[in-house]
Amino acid sequence: MFNMSKTKLLILSLMVIKPICSTNDYTKLIKVGDTVETYVKRMKNRDLPNLGESYEEFTKNCKNSDFTLDEYEKLMDSFPIIYELLDSFARRKQGSITYEDENLNYLIEYYPEVYESYSEYIKRIENKEDSRKSKSVRKSSNSSENSAKTEFILTHDMFRNLKRIFPNIGESYENYILRIKQYGIKGLSLDYFSSFITLIPKRHESLTSYLSRFKVGHAFIIMNNWKIPRKVDTYIGLKRLIPRLGESYLEYEKRMTEIDLSSMQLDIFNTFQKLYPQLNEEFRQYSFRNNSFDYSKIIYLDELQQVEFTLLKRRLPILFENFDAYKSRIMEYDNDNDSTIVYEEFYNARRMYPKLSESYNEYSKRLSDLSLEIWSENFFLEFKMNYPQIDYSYEDLHKNTNAPMLGLTYAEYGNHVQLDRNKFEILKTKTPVPFRVYQYYKYKMFLQNIQPLEEDDHEDFKKVFIKQCETYADYCSRMESYGIQPMTKGSVVLFKQTIPRNWEEDFQEYEIIGNYFNLSNMKAYDEIEFTVFKNIAPYAHEKYVTYSTYTSRVKNSVIKCKIQLNDKEFSDLISKYPKINETRVKYVERLISFC
Repeated sequence: MFNMSKTKLLILSLMVIKPICSTNDYTKLIKVGDTVETYVKRMKNRDLPNLGESYEEFTKNCKNSDFTLDEYEKLMDSFPIIYELLDSFARRKQGSITYEDENLNYLIEYYPEVYESYSEYIKRIENKEDSRKSKSVRKSSNSSENSAKTEFILTHDMFRNLKRIFPNIGESYENYILRIKQYGIKGLSLDYFSSFITLIPKRHESLTSYLSRFKVGHAFIIMNNWKIPRKVDTYIGLKRLIPRLGESYLEYEKRMTEIDLSSMQLDIFNTFQKLYPQLNEEFRQYSFRNNSFDYSKIIYLDELQQVEFTLLKRRLPILFENFDAYKSRIMEYDNDNDSTIVYEEFYNARRMYPKLSESYNEYSKRLSDLSLEIWSENFFLEFKMNYPQIDYSYEDLHKNTNAPMLGLTYAEYGNHVQLDRNKFEILKTKTPVPFRVYQYYKYKMFLQNIQPLEEDDHEDFKKVFIKQCETYADYCSRMESYGIQPMTKGSVVLFKQTIPRNWEEDFQEYEIIGNYFNLSNMKAYDEIEFTVFKNIAPYAHEKYVTYSTYTSRVKNSVIKCKIQLNDKEFSDLISKYPKINETRVKYVERLISFC
């Protein structure tokens, strides 16, 4: 009776020792109401890998487990992919482990968005739980029941592991599979890979046109494999996966790292930058420049047609346009919610313009580092004629140039249209004044109902002013390197005298001279500006480190926030003071040399 063969005994032993390896036992690994702690504990007790964990990671952590690779793949196939339709999930797993629907839906509810960082994910889940509990409290007075912790907030490892299955938009399917193998996980099929890429908005697409891609009439079409994007957040979020025009590769890498996604390779990133329209291009020029590019190399990229080119071109910022004006213009074209217009996209794209205080060599290096097209030096110098310059009229700057005002829409661009007189004069009203802080500048523009410059443009303008302690020859040399017309020597003398003498003068004394400046087309300080300047000007022999710790020097001052000169402005004003080892004669000679 007990005479049993060794083979049968071995089979019975294995059945007793390892019942948990039956796929039928995997149906309740995740249960409604689980916290991530209870789930992890259950998996650890059963020697099973956690959600998204690679087989290599699992076997390293559980060295005594005899869980096979085949069993691992079946278990991981039992989890849906982020955004995957449940019908597609059911087809894909084909008889693998089947969860009860309520448990499966509970798990999906706590899945991350592809585009969010871990901190954003936690905040979103916590807000959802707070909202759910708030509704529950209104329905029930059982406070102890409502205070129970039910959040299934993924650990950062789970969060990261679930997301690494996704391709980046710049890689081929073959490169994607090679990369995924390094993680020891099973990648997407080619069908899933290709269809996921179609979820990502195109470079030129507005929210309205993006959502219309997924609609037939008034109904959403059934998207192959993936849930249909129906909300603004998805559109904005998925656009984060696209390299932004004008951003550096390091900035792009940092953005991808923050959301736990892999970055595209540098050469693919550079290709993306080159396939954006450039400021000085019409469609014909753009097509000619890129006619040899093989678009099949990158699934996401399609060759732009003229309509798409125009849509993308008009989303480029106009010279000296601030973000509020930019949003208004884009919303007028696209009828989009202003939340879809991201400041970083606007800010990075503005980098294509030459800075006022930038030499051609500095400009060339900066754009080369950003993988952007570089203008010829002649075009660079002509373009700068569009910048308002002290002491020069519109006619003075434009009489010998055909410089176009670039960054306009295709229709406005026309045949290299110059910046017209009206826009030029408006820009002159926005021109800042030396040593005036940006906060007060914005306030003055607001009072005049004028859109102010962005802060970086404001600071850039100030860099081309002659310094208080700079000789006229040095100033002219500096302006020549920038391609800017220097002021006449007579104007420089007046210009320098618009700056209050910070150690002796009161406003009544300054005001007498200020009236003369105003008659001479120089902007004198008003009383508030004068008081602000007095409070932020440095003391003799003061160090910038010490200076920069002050919020306000004077009690009851008009300065209520921390506003300061930058380090170069600070150094320039400090140089006006006598040096410790300087005689009065030498001091006067030095100041005269700056006149």
